[in-house]
Amino acid sequence: MKEINYQKTLSKTIKDNYLSFLLGMIVIIIPVVIFGLKNITIHSLKDIFGKKNGYTFQTKKTPPAPYYLVKEGDDLWSISQKYYGSGYYAFQIATYNNLKEPFILEPNQKILIPTIHPTTTENGDILPEAASTKKNNNTLIYTVKEGDYLFAIAQNIYGDGNFMNKIIITNNIPYPYNVEVGQKLIIPR
Repeated sequence: MKEINYQKTLSKTIKDNYLSFLLGMIVIIIPVVIFGLKNITIHSLKDIFGKKNGYTFQTKKTPPAPYYLVKEGDDLWSISQKYYGSGYYAFQIATYNNLKEPFILEPNQKILIPTIHPTTTENGDILPEAASTKKNNNTLIYTVKEGDYLFAIAQNIYGDGNFMNKIIITNNIPYPYNVEVGQKLIIPR
């Protein structure tokens, strides 16, 4: 059996196909360099060069929240549906924009669209830290305080104001769903 000298064979192949070999190396090296540089952070560059060498670095700024330009007939519910697939985040949009009740929008008004994180409760479970609830014969009773409204009460009790409908239905609260200071509300589980 004939012995093959792989070093000579490789050397001869490279000499015969020098241009192809060079292009192949470029195709391999450039992506490695590009992807490798992506991992070098601004902080590591500061450590390498430092300010004493006269280099300055600009850090990436967080872009502002996207905004929505209100059109005729828009309301917070429809804007919430458009951005989050559910109208139940309308109150978060109102709060983020410091809108006051009754949350009337004007055409051409700019509304900032916040990043919304899913709620942490499941199926409207009552939170252990819910304030002003008392058990009365295994029924939870909430006494309305100054400044309370149903969404805030549900937010306080369930961790999600969107469960205010449970309170409305259980207590037969008529539209426009106002509550009064001192009013006792049955809190459904």
